[in-house]
Amino acid sequence: MYRLFKAFRKGYDFNFIAAAIFTFVSSRIFTSIILGAVYLVEEHGQKRLEKKLEDEEE
Repeated sequence: MYRLFKAFRKGYDFNFIAAAIFTFVSSRIFTSIILGAVYLVEEHGQKRLEKKLEDEEE
């Protein structure tokens, strides 16, 4: 088992893999937050526009 681990350790740098995974996860979280905020702003604007159109029809 140790030989297998040693062979794996030679081929990959765990700090690099950890940093790559952290970067990927962080970017996914940040992108989700930004897209969620854009969605909420768009939804709020849509409601305001619909209310304005209803007021103009009356």
